[in-house]
Amino acid sequence: LNNIKVIAKELEKQHSAANYADFSNYLKHLQSSSTRLTNLVEGLLKYAEIGNSSGMESVNIAEVIQLVMDDLSESIKETKAILNIGEMPTLIARPSDIRMLFQNLVHNALKFKTNEGQPVINITSEKKENEYLFIVSDNGIGIAKEHQENIFKAFHKLHNQSKFEGSGIGLYGSKKIVDHHLGRIWVESEENKGSTFYFTINTQSLEQNKLKEHPISLN
Repeated sequence: LNNIKVIAKELEKQHSAANYADFSNYLKHLQSSSTRLTNLVEGLLKYAEIGNSSGMESVNIAEVIQLVMDDLSESIKETKAILNIGEMPTLIARPSDIRMLFQNLVHNALKFKTNEGQPVINITSEKKENEYLFIVSDNGIGIAKEHQENIFKAFHKLHNQSKFEGSGIGLYGSKKIVDHHLGRIWVESEENKGSTFYFTINTQSLEQNKLKEHPISLN
């Protein structure tokens, strides 16, 4: 917003003085600032929907991932990405939130690819005692060690914004989704070798909450 205000004032001055030497550059900066603001507002709106968009219900994770792949089909084609999907469970969750969670992680894997080779994204799941563990790995540019503790904080951008557009809310929102599903999320990464995101969904407590919302009648 500050950028937009400053640039608007400069354009007004140039217009008054009939001096248009930097007019084109100012317009480019104005457009980029507006784009960043739009991304930020859209990210905040999506973040606000988390936990409120739908109730708990049975969710087929394989179907959710397919919907995400359909949403990102153009990026997948453009990058020639290879996605390997393991066996996925059906569990109690908020479907729209889970879809946003996988979309955030897959979108990041496509965006932060290396300049050489095809992006390879692997998505697997493991059944634990009271939870499912999901693993999303890629062969992208990775995350520097000093950033790994901060990536789930609001507005924390991993890389130069001039090269990678974004709001800095995606992983923050991902953590909120996992928190709402009584789970944990963390990352292991090495620069120029890729990242692996882990998150859990607690099945026992969520299933009990579902039963409280919709009790089974024995009559």
